[in-house]
Amino acid sequence: MIKKILFTIGIAAAFCTPSQSQVTITEDLVTVEITQETSRYDLMEYKNALAEYGIEFRYQNVDWGNNTTQLLKIEAKVRTTDGRTASYFMPGFTEGQTLKILYKPNDATDAGLCVGLDCE
Repeated sequence: MIKKILFTIGIAAAFCTPSQSQVTITEDLVTVEITQETSRYDLMEYKNALAEYGIEFRYQNVDWGNNTTQLLKIEAKVRTTDGRTASYFMPGFTEGQTLKILYKPNDATDAGLCVGLDCE
């Protein structure tokens, strides 16, 4: 059975602009996309969604700067149910950049887990 979760989260508050976030989970592939528009709430949702599948997602060194609606930097770490780990420090986003988390549960090679800009 293929399970797929797609989050489109719109947040409207005085300090926050609407954002769109994506986590996709199937039995063969898990993907997460983090952009400048990713909010604090989005990161919590990613963590909770991945935890439901036994995938630990941690983040630190997060900075929104004075502008609380635009993510400036983040360090993302992932630990999978089979013990693999990967991390990536994004020191600064530029327009259009996407930090990706890609996990292929059925691929035991190093390519089966990627956290970074060039995950395919």
